[in-house]
Amino acid sequence: EEAGKAVGDFQYLLSDFHTRLLDDTIRHFHDTPYRYERFKRLLKENAKSERVKECKEEIEFIKKRKDVMDYITSKIDSTEIPRRVCHNDTKISNIMIDEKTNEFMCLIDLDTVMKGSLLYDYGDALRMGASTALEDETDLSKVGISLPLIEAFTRGFLHETRPRNDKIYITDKEIDGLYYGYLIITLELGMRFLDDYIDGDKYYDADGTEKEYTIPAGMDYGEYHSEGNLHDA
Repeated sequence: EEAGKAVGDFQYLLSDFHTRLLDDTIRHFHDTPYRYERFKRLLKENAKSERVKECKEEIEFIKKRKDVMDYITSKIDSTEIPRRVCHNDTKISNIMIDEKTNEFMCLIDLDTVMKGSLLYDYGDALRMGASTALEDETDLSKVGISLPLIEAFTRGFLHETRPRNDKIYITDKEIDGLYYGYLIITLELGMRFLDDYIDGDKYYDADGTEKEYTIPAGMDYGEYHSEGNLHDA
């Protein structure tokens, strides 16, 4: 819960900071539709490679979920949800917790702070924070979603982003989209792992690819049911 409070507090504290003052230090960082188009081009360029043939199942997994890729970006472009300051790397190791009080202190590692959606920070924190396994786990049977961790994180996050001091922050549209933040960020990183593997292991270690698909698959098939209930959290 304190981790959720830390991420929510970061969002709340920077709610008055104008995103026009921020540069994109990494272009297209969470532009999921852009990354999907790049992924399709890479498949076309490597159509005859053994790695593409080897990853047929994983490739189809991505393609079947293409319709959700623009959920966040389209809503930002249409102003359905606001463009906000995002940390963009809200993994648990970047959240400082007081060892004596067990209360949150702050987020660290600010080199990826850019404009985007708070859905990215929510989703990225849960991507590993709510996993039942460590990031380098190779036994996929141990990989899943912990609903108690999701619920605790979400309580903390919404506690800090709800109206405070006569100031309204998180919108109903953003609350509706929290589920998709978790799904899309996890799916996006899995796609990046697969993209890199097909492209010759230029950045990632491909051993993580299948694990990144285990979580969104679980979300697809009902392991995670919080969509539509978050307004009451």
